[in-house]
Amino acid sequence: MNILPNADKIIISIEKLIGYALNLDKQPDKALLFDIVLGYNISNAEELIANINSNIKNLKSVEKKADKYGKRYQVIMNLTGANNREANVLTGWVIEKEGGNPRLTTLYVTNRKAERVNQNENRTI
Repeated sequence: MNILPNADKIIISIEKLIGYALNLDKQPDKALLFDIVLGYNISNAEELIANINSNIKNLKSVEKKADKYGKRYQVIMNLTGANNREANVLTGWVIEKEGGNPRLTTLYVTNRKAERVNQNENRTI
């Protein structure tokens, strides 16, 4: 069980967050959950990005089926939101080429649990 490859170099498009995941017009259910559960919306999307950045490096990633776009990964993280409430967020990533940097492809609030990785021993703790 490993952390996301190049987790310290993740790419999160603020345009994608405010255009889709946090946009009540485009993704009403997803955006409403982020706002109600964690207090994240279009006005504080940069805080959500910072929160993901600070948590991604210690969490288990699960490699998914590769496709024409690259290798796919999933990381579930427990985040404390802008409203100081906690929730689990599933994030999806793609690495388009060997040695490339992970780019966020999706994220949503989930009931699934986050798993931390002990980086010294590379195992779940």
